[in-house]
Amino acid sequence: MLQLQTPKNDSLSFVGTLNQKTLALERRDGEQVHRLVFSLLHANRFLYRYETRAVNKSLVTKQWTVGATKEGEPFAAGDGRPECIVTGGAGTMAVTYQGKTYYVCCSGCRQEFLDNPMKYINEAAAKKSKSK
Repeated sequence: MLQLQTPKNDSLSFVGTLNQKTLALERRDGEQVHRLVFSLLHANRFLYRYETRAVNKSLVTKQWTVGATKEGEPFAAGDGRPECIVTGGAGTMAVTYQGKTYYVCCSGCRQEFLDNPMKYINEAAAKKSKSK
């Protein structure tokens, strides 16, 4: 449970679940459901977003998203784990192309990479050379 107080001294309570890397909290206000989602991306970076949806509906409307970096830590610091060649997120699945191994984060990224591998290989090479 997350309890917040607005600048107008209104009290808001959000209740939800925590899994490995995501905290999802909701509160109902009349016919509207308000949702806060916190996602841990790396040891030093996370995103949080605010969404709304009508009660009895599953379609959400994203109101805003904020990316944050742990104070005192560089924004681009990695955690040493493989990076998804498509999104830049945590690479959890290995994909081999022309004898070389690349990493992707999900089956959607795997398919996207396999559909156009040179696009992502060239983008990754350009990103790497730019950072030098």
